[in-house]
Amino acid sequence: MFTLSAQPSYRFSSITVDDGLSYGMVNHIIRDSRGLIWIAMDAGLHLYDGNSIKRITHDPNDTSSLISSNVDHLFEGQKGEIWVNTDAGLNVYDISTGLNSRDPEKWLARYGLPAMPTHIATNSQRSVFLVNGSGIVDYQSDRDSSVSYSLAELGLKGADLELAYTSLTKDRYWMVTRDGILFGWDTRSWELVSMSDRLSRYSADNGFKLFIDDDGDIWVFANHGDDGVFFYDISNSEWEHYHLESKELKLNTNLVRDVTQDASGLIWVGTDHGGINIIDKYHRTVAYILHDPDEANSILHNSVMTLHCDQDGIVWMGTYKNGLNYYHEDLIRFEHHRYIANKPNSLPFNDVNSFLEVSEGLWIGTNGRGLIFYDEANQRYRTYRNDPEDPLSLGSDVVVSLFEDSQGAFWIGTY
Repeated sequence: MFTLSAQPSYRFSSITVDDGLSYGMVNHIIRDSRGLIWIAMDAGLHLYDGNSIKRITHDPNDTSSLISSNVDHLFEGQKGEIWVNTDAGLNVYDISTGLNSRDPEKWLARYGLPAMPTHIATNSQRSVFLVNGSGIVDYQSDRDSSVSYSLAELGLKGADLELAYTSLTKDRYWMVTRDGILFGWDTRSWELVSMSDRLSRYSADNGFKLFIDDDGDIWVFANHGDDGVFFYDISNSEWEHYHLESKELKLNTNLVRDVTQDASGLIWVGTDHGGINIIDKYHRTVAYILHDPDEANSILHNSVMTLHCDQDGIVWMGTYKNGLNYYHEDLIRFEHHRYIANKPNSLPFNDVNSFLEVSEGLWIGTNGRGLIFYDEANQRYRTYRNDPEDPLSLGSDVVVSLFEDSQGAFWIGTY
């Protein structure tokens, strides 16, 4: 079957201020267990149900409103509640009642927490709450019970956990501290099974973040840093560093802002001013996706601040003050080819009358620009037009029909 592109293309859908989104930077996105999209922005919390957007903000006259409209991170708890982290503290939004709690004592009691957590890691079976200065609380939904582990029991006595970031897989709990120490525990026994100080040589005033891919390998980057991304191969405990000057898997910028993995196993790296860098760690390749002002389905901005791949394989991307994009290969099936003035290899003319597919490519009859041939192998267009001085040229620039007969003869109908 003929296609107009030899390389896979990415066509993005978008949500912007025209759809009800506030103007501002998108800091974090999650899709909850009900399929609702929660968007953390510096202009409030936004709830998208697939049709409309509800904005939840701070109201100084309403104690049930958010404590601050500057929302930077979101977590879903095992009871379906949304933990909302703001620059003024943590809130818990109960979607069953539509009420927000600035002082969520009942949620602390429900999970057995001694104080407000500083970070939460979740999967479908459990939530692990990090309480700075105390330790962790492991809540398992099937037992509806919590177990607490002190810093000493975890091997963390004296560790600086103020900006620690955590992540949870089926049987591992990972933590990276502000000073670049990576810890890993077996969640069946809570035995410390891994520790590495490889990142301690790098500066991270705002701490590090980490992402665990489907192989259990770890991607670490400095929060608002400029050192690229670090890859920890769990099978051999070896590190690799990908950045602007790396010999392979070279990034187009060192300003990494988030990492996720799509349904096909590709790693998406969101960057500041470098768009999205897509890494295939198996074939050792990297591709770059950048904003194209001439393409309606391009990413909205080259600064991609947050990424999230949901349970249906849709990748959500929050940009710097331009809204958000989302992508799945089945959402926009058709690629739009048209004439673009500043792109010499775009379709030469937009008014098309007819097509004929042949083994080498595609013949395109136009309404005033003659006959165009698209060379599939080289992805190039050639144009054939009427020349009154050349009797062997096309009879007219208006080509209304094309046909190849059983003998291989090519028939061109003109007007």
